[in-house]
Amino acid sequence: MGIDIYGISPTSKKGEYFRRGGGSWEPLAILVTRLCPKETAGCQYWLTSDGDGLADLGAGRLADALQAKINQGAVRAYIKIFNAKLKAMPNEPCRLCNGTGIRHDEPGDPKKKIPTDAEWNGGKHPRAGEVGWCNGCDGRGFNRPYSEFCSVTTKDVREFIAFLRDSGGFKIC
Repeated sequence: MGIDIYGISPTSKKGEYFRRGGGSWEPLAILVTRLCPKETAGCQYWLTSDGDGLADLGAGRLADALQAKINQGAVRAYIKIFNAKLKAMPNEPCRLCNGTGIRHDEPGDPKKKIPTDAEWNGGKHPRAGEVGWCNGCDGRGFNRPYSEFCSVTTKDVREFIAFLRDSGGFKIC
């Protein structure tokens, strides 16, 4: 699921519409609200599509504040910490095989042998040479947490700033 953000009185094509998928809007919205709490206070529902947003003046102030945070290095520092926290998250047991690496229902293959030279994440597969396979975890028994697939970049922030400047205010729908 993605989030659509519409400009209220756009002055250019950039200010008409801003969209991010759920995995990239949430970390961007959290970054924005944490780094610019004063400027984001006028919008209460950043993570839902309830039509909340900011008026023209508020959007402009937020754009200025975000640009200042980029210039100060605060955005880069926030993203570095965010990515480190994601990387440090532990693996999660696969829900389809209950962490065994082997599914016993039809989509699984309890007789498939995982090659001894099988690789995972730049190293040896944790069950290399063993028999049994799960399509949900590629036979590992675990997956990286979903949160690891969420992302935010300085480019995302810059694109949001460009949208804010030309939006004439916005609504999150």
